[in-house]
Amino acid sequence: MHVFLASVALQKRLDVEKTAHDEHFLDAGLAFARSPARAELLPLVWWVADYGSRIEDARPGDDLRAERRALNEALDRFVPFDEQDHIVRALLRLAVAKADDESGVEVPADIADALADESDPVVLFLLAKSEPLGSDAQRVLFDRLLRGDASEPRYAAYLIYDAAMAHDSPRALRQLVASGLPWPGYDDDALELVAASRVAGDLGDALGRALRSLVLDEPRKHDTTEHAAAILAKNDEALGDYAGARRWLDEYESRFGPPVHDFGPLRARLYAEEELYPQAADAMLASIRRGGTDYTRYYDAAKYLQKSDQLDEATRVYQFYLVRVEDRARGAWPFGPPAGAKELAIAYAKVWGHFCEITPRFFAAAALKSLLELLAVTAAALLAAARLPRARSFLLPALLAAEVVFFAGLFALELGSAGGGLTAWLWLSTAAGRAFVLVGGGLYLSAMAGLPRHGSIPAWALVTGCTVAAALGRLAGAPPAPRYVLQGMPAVARLGELGLFPQRAGEIPALVVALVHADAALFLVWPALAFAALNVSARHLRAGGGRPAAAGAALAAAALFAAAASPFAFLAAIPGAIVLVAARVRGGAIAPFLLHGAFVAGGVFATLWARRVA
Repeated sequence: MHVFLASVALQKRLDVEKTAHDEHFLDAGLAFARSPARAELLPLVWWVADYGSRIEDARPGDDLRAERRALNEALDRFVPFDEQDHIVRALLRLAVAKADDESGVEVPADIADALADESDPVVLFLLAKSEPLGSDAQRVLFDRLLRGDASEPRYAAYLIYDAAMAHDSPRALRQLVASGLPWPGYDDDALELVAASRVAGDLGDALGRALRSLVLDEPRKHDTTEHAAAILAKNDEALGDYAGARRWLDEYESRFGPPVHDFGPLRARLYAEEELYPQAADAMLASIRRGGTDYTRYYDAAKYLQKSDQLDEATRVYQFYLVRVEDRARGAWPFGPPAGAKELAIAYAKVWGHFCEITPRFFAAAALKSLLELLAVTAAALLAAARLPRARSFLLPALLAAEVVFFAGLFALELGSAGGGLTAWLWLSTAAGRAFVLVGGGLYLSAMAGLPRHGSIPAWALVTGCTVAAALGRLAGAPPAPRYVLQGMPAVARLGELGLFPQRAGEIPALVVALVHADAALFLVWPALAFAALNVSARHLRAGGGRPAAAGAALAAAALFAAAASPFAFLAAIPGAIVLVAARVRGGAIAPFLLHGAFVAGGVFATLWARRVA
């Protein structure tokens, strides 16, 4: 009886907990409980119903994950007194396990085994409905039910499910409706399934009239009326009448109130079809606030927010979607569609694609930087390996650069709370290896191209230049970070690879890694490659020979690469890159590193000082 009363309260969208106490259902049940076990079981019945109601309609402050865990623990602790208690407990565990109503998810084996031996058709029907439609387990259960008493009121429902599981289910359902059901109360359910099996936009006159009558004229019939409104809306959507489709949803809600199953995602899609993206975003966010377990709504909401130019909010919702997918994949979140490694990879690919749309300039520069660095590493490694005896003379500075990068990255891992583990050590090893190849190979290529290893700029001029660069960096401050960067992103990714500014002093060593990689590729390897490609020697130019036009073209190409790809540029990217490339040609290999490092140091100081003051 209490299972029935709780189910009625749930179907009528009543406050289950309030109904149990205000109507004295629970008090009466406890007063007449046949055993202490039954007195312990009855509150669990109402608790499960209340929990199920808040899956779709969450209350502020609900922690459904913790409540689900507590509910399962309470059911596990319950000690049944008789066979009926065993059955009710198994049904309650089934209700909790299937609260999501995820299609394709089978009933847990221990629950199915506990209920499968029952002869009560109500219990078997509840179990059969919980199995995936058309599964072998469901077919076995409905075969048992169909061999039972044909005069039972639910027998018509068994026939409907049997037709829905048929190979040609639309034809089987139409034949069932035409032949008539033994219990007329299920006619509308069969009609609704027939309509759902039709192609959207092709309901036909008879079906359309029947569904319109359900929504406009007849009283509400369980979920059938709600499904009829959704089918009519989808039919109009397929015909291109999006406003008419929304009217069916509005008509249902005006007559019967909020639906049991949320119309929000469908309403949002209809708005989006008309390119009314702000309204689509509002509808999807309202659906999320209402409750439910389908976390894919966060992705759709973020997409609509992005299309309505609410980029900051879109970024935040995209990030939360990724957090939810990760939680579902590792089992920390028990609700929503199942997610594994494949679903997680697809989610990241989709969201990062939208991040590229939101911040195209940053991603274009980051992609170009990575490409140029990859090409520089490849060229330096291959050309140096081709003449290894001569390239070995640059082994010491290459090892020194690798050592600097290794310990800078190690400090970033320790001081910057960047995390550890195998991934961090792999990054550290590859970062040091890249620095070794870029610096060693870059110096070798520079020597082959006639570029000076040691500069001719006086020390006082170099110090003055570094001072001016630091002042410019302090004026420029930190470049704006892209919207997608999470505050918790490791420093080795945020600084060492993406080239963003540090949030605290402990992250500064990771910035050294990015500087060594970028500057070695852009101011050692690429100028040498440009000079070699145009067959001009800097040594000959300084001696008054060579081809000045070709040398100018080589310098311009190197400067353009540096301006486009360097994560740290001067106030104006191209003039700053020209200065740094010229410093490489005239001041030796170390000059651009010092000037660029001074500029970045000034920007870091300004950024950290501003945050400290704030």
